[in-house]
Amino acid sequence: MPVEYKLFNIPLLARNLMASRQPPVQPSVPPEFSDDVSRNISDWSIDNGEPLNSKGQTLPEFADFWLSSRPHCLVPAAVIDVQDETWLSGNLDKQGERWKQLREFLGSDAATNAAIKAEAELYGAKFGSTQKGRKPGTKPEADSADKGGPNNAWSEAYAKRHGQDAAYAERARLMRTLGLKACTSMAAAAGRTITGAVLKK
Repeated sequence: MPVEYKLFNIPLLARNLMASRQPPVQPSVPPEFSDDVSRNISDWSIDNGEPLNSKGQTLPEFADFWLSSRPHCLVPAAVIDVQDETWLSGNLDKQGERWKQLREFLGSDAATNAAIKAEAELYGAKFGSTQKGRKPGTKPEADSADKGGPNNAWSEAYAKRHGQDAAYAERARLMRTLGLKACTSMAAAAGRTITGAVLKK
């Protein structure tokens, strides 16, 4: 049986993990966290397919530890409430109000348009559409079917059909849009951990 070698981009995993965190963090935090992990990459190793640091912490455990001394990195609860109210309602007036709030904070139309588009995508919504979004970390009903099959980015069938690089890219996209909890469930349905390692039986 041939030996299988896998490359783990731990800083990228760290970035995707932080980007999909719920409650959410400030936009600057995922790259900052990834850079911190990258600077100290010698502290990290792979144990049974999972990144583990020299203190025995997994990436999610280290992320919580890292954030514990940086409360400014978290998005205030009031902001989350406004985001939920805007994107779960499908209300165009609320979207307009949210655009004005972001415009006042960001200072330019271009930055505001990019920010509101990204925020809407987190909820599976679209700016200017009355279609209701969904809470980040949840998944559409359609995604619940055939979770371990060829449409699951963590499945072997998906990698065979689209290629391993495309599978990695799709996993990263799903972690950003669906959140860590939903993606962990999808990976488990395919017999994998969220990093792609085979689950122990």
